[in-house]
Amino acid sequence: MNHTPISATLTAQHDQIAALLRAVQQTAGEDRRLAFDEFSAYLAAHEAAEEEAVHPAARTGAGGVVEQRLAEEHDAGTLITTLEGLDVDSADFNATFEQLNRAVLQHAHHEERDEFPDLDTVDNTQTLIRLRYAVNLVDALAARTVGTGRSFTDRVDVNRAHLRGTADATM
Repeated sequence: MNHTPISATLTAQHDQIAALLRAVQQTAGEDRRLAFDEFSAYLAAHEAAEEEAVHPAARTGAGGVVEQRLAEEHDAGTLITTLEGLDVDSADFNATFEQLNRAVLQHAHHEERDEFPDLDTVDNTQTLIRLRYAVNLVDALAARTVGTGRSFTDRVDVNRAHLRGTADATM
């Protein structure tokens, strides 16, 4: 069984998200479009895991903090939806992406400070199994939707359905 603290796994995922954000910033044209697609797929998988397992587990100790994080995630999703309709080399894309970059990094900091420490104290076996399953599946979930042309919102929904084990998870 994996004994890595859940907070460490989630923080490593935040590091991966930051690296994917940098990749979008440092590219142009088709490379930027591909980097944005990879970022969107990974973030959608990470957010689905958080929505399905992390936030429910954290609610027992973090109270209103979870609702604040969910609002931040919703705002980031709105920015991504806007970006999906823009030319990746446009000034509008650049300005909106910088807004998204700041929001995502600030959101990650808030989670790491306010929510993740409580996860390492979870002692309910079923909750721990669900947490580990969800956070350890992020890479595989992201790989399933890269290059599919799915929107960020659709990716989150498909990943959440997969985590729930429902038929809606079909590709």
